[in-house]
Amino acid sequence: MKNYNTLTIAQAEELLLKHQPIPGNLYENAERKVLLYPHDGDGGTIPTTTPLCIPHLITLMVSPMGCGIHLTETGRGCMHNEGRAWLLRLTEKDIVLGMQEQRITQAVNEILENTTDRVDGILLCATCMDALLSTDLSAIARHIERRFHTRTEAEFMGPFLNDSPKQAEFRMMSAVYRLLRSPNDPAKIPAVNIIGTLEKPACLPELYHFLRPLGIEDIFCISDFDSIEDADIMTQSKANIILNAGAQNAARYMEKSWKIPGVFMSPSCDVEMISANYDRLSQILGTPINDSCLRSEVSNQIKLIAPYLKNYRCGVGGKNNVPCFSAACSLIKLGCDVRIIFAHNITQNDLEEITWLKNKKPNIKIYFDSHPSMYGYRASADEFNLSFGVPDPFLCRSEGILDAPLLDFCSTYSDILDFIENLKNTISRPVKKSGKTISKYKKCWHYNTTNEGENDNEGIVP
Repeated sequence: MKNYNTLTIAQAEELLLKHQPIPGNLYENAERKVLLYPHDGDGGTIPTTTPLCIPHLITLMVSPMGCGIHLTETGRGCMHNEGRAWLLRLTEKDIVLGMQEQRITQAVNEILENTTDRVDGILLCATCMDALLSTDLSAIARHIERRFHTRTEAEFMGPFLNDSPKQAEFRMMSAVYRLLRSPNDPAKIPAVNIIGTLEKPACLPELYHFLRPLGIEDIFCISDFDSIEDADIMTQSKANIILNAGAQNAARYMEKSWKIPGVFMSPSCDVEMISANYDRLSQILGTPINDSCLRSEVSNQIKLIAPYLKNYRCGVGGKNNVPCFSAACSLIKLGCDVRIIFAHNITQNDLEEITWLKNKKPNIKIYFDSHPSMYGYRASADEFNLSFGVPDPFLCRSEGILDAPLLDFCSTYSDILDFIENLKNTISRPVKKSGKTISKYKKCWHYNTTNEGENDNEGIVP
């Protein structure tokens, strides 16, 4: 048997506590994108296309030739993209001579001359090269705004910055909110903002159910508005509900600029945590939120499904929109028997969750999904038979492993109920063991990942 690079969760905690290097950590973002395609953990939203759900907003990506692939190769998730995402390819001469401001000004002028629709805002998106050169992108944005009389903000798309492949998406999300401007009379209105998603979240009905009795008339999401100017009303809201950890920078900016306090609804299946989040929100709004009925319903559903989940050995991977260690914690709280975690890397930020996992199950095995020793790895149902976001190349689909729904929720009761319902549907289907093995190429890029084969075992959930 091949010797794959693994740690137990207890070994990982020991290394973190001693501040020792983690064997197996690998920061190869390009490889990560291949392993997790077509859902690489960003939901199809990338820095250059994140703002495009907002009308009359354009993005200009400023990069050397090689970085330009990010605009074309990963643009799969964009909406209404025609004529709104642009690429300025800098030459070596431009970079060496520091000609970014001149080239960006020329590019913006050309874009505005050739755009028939009105432009309300411009987002400049530079890459790692300019970040490492300390290019003053904010000063360039101010210059563009003064010259063309159009709101302009800038950020770096830096997948190699701060050890986070997702950093780029979150930075650009912050830049979107910095385009807002406060009115001369910033009086508060009976409204709250949704921060961390640029489109309406599925939990919106639940939030209205709890907040309307408190006098909250509107829950704003930035994509609700027809222009950035219309979205300025968000600066007068009473609170921010933060649905994504990466939006906390944006929330801090809004609190500092417009005195809007925020509550981070961290993703979890823990009803106690959800209730605590609502308690913090009620403190900000000054009126208690009564969530007892929905809290009891979720608790009952967790109790009903837990006995059936014990029949499955679970693997957890990076395809979820929840970090793998957070996902493992949530699944254990739901009653899952987590055996294996596929991690891209481990950092000190993971210590709290790793310690919690170690206290629950010290023998959980950690695989490093981008480590070269994993290139030939293929999962077996003897290891786990229920996959929560395990990267596709590791699953042969003929091994009797069920594909559970991805964890892509906020810390609200309705999200948990929806996830449990989808999970019931998954474990009610038969486990299939036979069938054609999918080729590695098709599995990574073109294959519709469904199980094939004959019926074997069935576990019916009421």
